[in-house]
Amino acid sequence: MNAVFSVVAGQCVLAFVVFVALSWGAGAVGAQFAPDGWYAKLHKPLITPPDDLFRIIWPLLYTLNAIGGWLAWDRNRRVERAHALWLAQLLLTVAWPWLFFGLHQIELALAALVALLLVMLVLLAAFWRLRPLASVAMLPYFGWLLFAALLNVAFVGLN
Repeated sequence: MNAVFSVVAGQCVLAFVVFVALSWGAGAVGAQFAPDGWYAKLHKPLITPPDDLFRIIWPLLYTLNAIGGWLAWDRNRRVERAHALWLAQLLLTVAWPWLFFGLHQIELALAALVALLLVMLVLLAAFWRLRPLASVAMLPYFGWLLFAALLNVAFVGLN
């Protein structure tokens, strides 16, 4: 019995490490596209947070993102669809800074953000069916994305 528990616990820890690595890896890729001189010249909305806030918020959000993915994971159930959505939102999360800061395409970044919000809505519903706490863990990220969309719309309007 102890051996079975050890194997299951080991698989659970390994799954958690994989989710954290994927989530933080996406964050590391997205961080390659940082604000630059172009961004400094943009007209910024009054609600633009200070740059230091992003250094606090993103690690927390990526960690919660990983926890949400991990909580929805169950080695005994087929959850490929839900986790395909989880991977899709990671890719769209990376696409936004690439489009906005890397390519300086504010409108395309907004389109990617709208797509990300739609994927997140479906993901939240899928995670809720699997394990409600997984969906709850993703809510701060979803809230931040809504705020980011408002910012992005304002950037489009001002620039």
